Amino acid sequence: MLEEKSNKLSSKKEQYRSMFDNSENTYKFAIELAANALEADRSNYIDKLGLEEERRDDITGEIYIPYDRLMTMSLETHTLQDFESVLSKDVRLFTQSEAWKYLDVSDYIVTRACKKLDIDTSRFSYLGWNWMITLAEIYRVRDFIRENVTRKSVQIPKKKKPLSCIISTIMNQKGGAGKTTLVHHLGTGFAIRYQCEYKILLIDFDPQGTLSAYSNQDVELVMGWKSGILGDQDVSSGDILLAESDQEAVKLAKMAVRKTTIPNMDIIPSRSRDQIVEKILLDRVKNNSRDYNPYRTLDAALKELKLEYDFIFIDTNPHVTALSAYNALYAANNLLIPFSATEQDYQTTIGWLKTFPAQSALMAEYGYKGLLEPPTLVLTNMKGSLTYNHIEDDIRSKFDHVLSTEHLQSEAISKANSMKSSLYEVSLSALDITKKTYDRAMMNTNDLLDEILKKFKKQQRRIQEKGEVYHETK
Repeated sequence: MLEEKSNKLSSKKEQYRSMFDNSENTYKFAIELAANALEADRSNYIDKLGLEEERRDDITGEIYIPYDRLMTMSLETHTLQDFESVLSKDVRLFTQSEAWKYLDVSDYIVTRACKKLDIDTSRFSYLGWNWMITLAEIYRVRDFIRENVTRKSVQIPKKKKPLSCIISTIMNQKGGAGKTTLVHHLGTGFAIRYQCEYKILLIDFDPQGTLSAYSNQDVELVMGWKSGILGDQDVSSGDILLAESDQEAVKLAKMAVRKTTIPNMDIIPSRSRDQIVEKILLDRVKNNSRDYNPYRTLDAALKELKLEYDFIFIDTNPHVTALSAYNALYAANNLLIPFSATEQDYQTTIGWLKTFPAQSALMAEYGYKGLLEPPTLVLTNMKGSLTYNHIEDDIRSKFDHVLSTEHLQSEAISKANSMKSSLYEVSLSALDITKKTYDRAMMNTNDLLDEILKKFKKQQRRIQEKGEVYHETK
């Protein structure tokens, strides 16, 4: 059994080497992550490895250990899979039936396309599936069918001509409002669900890094220390805000972009060290003249990136008065405000919205133009109880811009979140729920994304026809 595990370990090490540097010494992981992942006592790991205090990172104070020693030791009491689960996120896999349903063509056409493209559909047989392909391969099959199959019954949409980029900030000062879940489903849904090949960029401004972890950046959160694998290339969203010129901001933004498991979706991740960015920015405000603009750094940074993407979604932290949140608002031409229809969330959100005109007026003194339309409210975590219905009715009577589709509370979404995934990144079989529960959640989320995309397309057409006409905040 141990020999079998060792063979798997050797194979996995080679895989990691192809992902990162070839230097053996750079494979270092935080002891805290190892202890938590393997449900072991932290001190027990330190004692076994004989770690010294000088092994601490001089910035974070964290103790690091070589990859080989950690993985070898983990084989004593744990399987390799136990440890891998916290280091990487599985790519989206499609069975044969999922593939032809996704592409809306016959299984015969999908099978023939895979053969023409030399895609090995049986290579995942060790997982118990005789036929399986990845999302990237699905995209290849889609492009092949689009170019080579001329049957009238095959209607794969053509790739859309790029329009003006919509930059949407998702913001609310109330924690637990479903911001990250909404951002993640918007990003993955726009990238995967629609066959238009939208290019998506996510920006994580929450130092907790939940969105970054959902997007397979948790490994880099551990590795990206001063002398680690990423080195000077480890740029976070917070680092961008510390740029001292527009040129530097543009450069840092490009360096910060990371790939995800979805080919047409990238992310600018956050790092835990970004928690100190706010203090640094506030010190700059105090020490600089009126000419210093603390709000437009992100807007300047995205000058070139927004030419490469169709949609950019920004996840903010709950502290809406933070300069990072102001930067996210300044750079956006669209604002979505998710919140749960509970009495507490309702009162908190209403209180914040009352301050919004004053916040906008303050930024207007520094060149802020506003949004393409008023902020849009998104009801999330809806349960359908009488209390929720009462609050919902009150909200819709007071605000004109409330999405008609509510994002319902769902076991499917909760289980997908626990896998660091959205509904678009996992199949029904992976969630261990009933088909009815899955279909209901997927249909609801699809309806929500359709409504938001319709709004965005309307805004894009308006920009094409009239340019960017901004809404006056009142």
